[in-house]
Amino acid sequence: HNAGWTVRFAPTAVVTHLGGASGAAEKARINRHFFESLDYYERKNHGRVGLVAFRGAMAVGSLLRSVLWTAALPVKRGAALAKLRLHLWLVWRQTTSWGCMRTPVQRPKQASMVE
Repeated sequence: HNAGWTVRFAPTAVVTHLGGASGAAEKARINRHFFESLDYYERKNHGRVGLVAFRGAMAVGSLLRSVLWTAALPVKRGAALAKLRLHLWLVWRQTTSWGCMRTPVQRPKQASMVE
């Protein structure tokens, strides 16, 4: 409404969520954006120390999961391989990609209590 669009209500509308089907072809890009947004949230709300702690915990957790998914490879080949790749990528990302530390965090302006 604030952008000038007309808002309408359609009580008979039905939405069916297909569990990530819209982004299935672009998993890598979606994962990258998801984890970039997590970095932004952590830094904005917990500062640089919080971000470093969060990423350290993520790296350790992903490393441990990588070990478990490696053990599951003989039993669940396809699913285990996909999870193993994801967690190895996360370990790499959480320990090497630190551009989020240089990007300034934009905090929204606080609304004035007295107007």
